[in-house]
Amino acid sequence: MKPMHDTQGVVRITEQQLLSISESSIIKQVFDGMREELDDHRQTINENTTEIETVFEFLNALEAKLDNVQHLVERLALTLNQSTPVIGVLTRREKTVCQTLFLLGKTRPWVSCEEIATKCGLSREVLAATLAALVTKHVPVLKKYDSTRAYAQLSPEFREQQAKHNVIKADCQLTQWIQGFQTHQEFQP
Repeated sequence: MKPMHDTQGVVRITEQQLLSISESSIIKQVFDGMREELDDHRQTINENTTEIETVFEFLNALEAKLDNVQHLVERLALTLNQSTPVIGVLTRREKTVCQTLFLLGKTRPWVSCEEIATKCGLSREVLAATLAALVTKHVPVLKKYDSTRAYAQLSPEFREQQAKHNVIKADCQLTQWIQGFQTHQEFQP
């Protein structure tokens, strides 16, 4: 007679079985039952881990695709030549940074954040916060990093909309001040 297992992994042994079977074979049977149960648990854990890794990779790929779709939708909205892109109300500092980026971007595609901060009289930290605020207000500021330097530019589509429709409601006096500041900086020894 073999010992009977119940659903909780307990081995029931009768007195007769105990007398007829040596102690070592009983212990071996108990350990074999435990080993089978642990092997089942380990296999289930491995299967779940693999499934979690697959889902994580899928979610990362999906997030990248959603970012790409968002970028394409923004470009499409600008391309469809809507009357004006939907831009939040900008503070004076945000307008100054945006106009500086617009004017400096006329001569080169990427402008260093250090130069923008200098032209606007801001620290790098305040400039970074201002650029982040512009992005949250749907001003398409593009950024890139080259070793230790950060660069920014306005998207070409937005630059075109700004030139045609003054999307950020730029102040002409502010533009003249920025241009005068640029000229003054260029001619300093």
